Amino acid sequence: MRTVVTILGIISKCFGDKLGKVPCYNTVENWLKKLGLSVYEEDRKAKPGQKYTMVLDESIMANKEKLLLILGIPAEHQGRPVNHEDVTILHMEAGGQFTGDDVCKNIQKVSANVGNKPEYVISDQGHNLVNGIGKSGISAVSDISHVMGNIVKHRYGKSDDFKGLTTLLRNIRLKYHLTDKAFLLPPNMRSICRFMNLASWVDWAQRMISVYDTLAQELKDAYACHLDYKELVAELAIAMDAVKHVEEKCKNEGFNLKTYGECRRYIIKHVLGNASSRRAMLGIDMLGYFDQHKALLTDDSKNLNISSDIIESTFGIFKMKMSPNKLYGIPPFVLFLPLYSKFKNENAAKTFNFKERLVNVKLKDIDDYASEHMSTNWVTERTKILRGTA
Repeated sequence: MRTVVTILGIISKCFGDKLGKVPCYNTVENWLKKLGLSVYEEDRKAKPGQKYTMVLDESIMANKEKLLLILGIPAEHQGRPVNHEDVTILHMEAGGQFTGDDVCKNIQKVSANVGNKPEYVISDQGHNLVNGIGKSGISAVSDISHVMGNIVKHRYGKSDDFKGLTTLLRNIRLKYHLTDKAFLLPPNMRSICRFMNLASWVDWAQRMISVYDTLAQELKDAYACHLDYKELVAELAIAMDAVKHVEEKCKNEGFNLKTYGECRRYIIKHVLGNASSRRAMLGIDMLGYFDQHKALLTDDSKNLNISSDIIESTFGIFKMKMSPNKLYGIPPFVLFLPLYSKFKNENAAKTFNFKERLVNVKLKDIDDYASEHMSTNWVTERTKILRGTA
């Protein structure tokens, strides 16, 4: 917000201060929240007969609270991955814990607001989310990326050779990160969603093995120990190639009878063919996911979205704008999310009546929304107590 104020100040100077007083950053933030609330309330109004699907998830924890977010996207795949311009923010609510019953009630509430139920609901397989979707009676779709990551974790996560390799790579990073050998270090292994992000360091290990004989002797000595895991790296490379192939296929083309058949044939040929028992079980698990979701393809024309990447991206945007001070919790500033999606649609942005919306939404409306749906701002409470005004 302060950046906006600075830019407005520069523009005002360029016009010889003829634009009047430059608003402070609090005013700009209030404008943003007013416009966001206006879009949010408008987009949640009933649209009977509209075919859509819900994508729902919880954010990371902020001061013991999470943001439950429900997006509306087209039920039919658009021939490309879902973009922010396709998104409608249907529900945002902060809370310490959302049970399956809470999730179910929110799905039903959003369905009533829209005027009809979604065709299906996409989630990342969180237990409370799956429970709530099941209780709502609406068909559930599991995000392909999370499922593939869980399948890899199930088949490799507890294996001695896999744990040995990951421990080795971690120790190599610690040992050489401040030395002249650091330029060849493996990528960092994420602590969150690790099994959804194996590809980068598996690719590193595969390349290091292939170029090992060309390295200088001191580098060979430093990185020789990973040669003991050649077979595992080769096996993981096949698994990562298969995961990448089926994910890209379904995200870019949608999940339909054609892509279902193509994914099955690829898994059978490249994962199950000449496979060890562990890799074979991985392939069988992958086939199980596609066979389970094939039941939703009730006719040849169905083409579904089976990725929740768009909600992860939305949370990423929210996280980028959040204060690093966790005491703020989930603030009303989250109202910028509906506005962000709206402005990603160029046609909607051109016809957006800023003045009318700013006039129609009052600051009290924002306070009412925040008190009902957002968390307590503990920074404000702390300030009141320390100043003796509580």
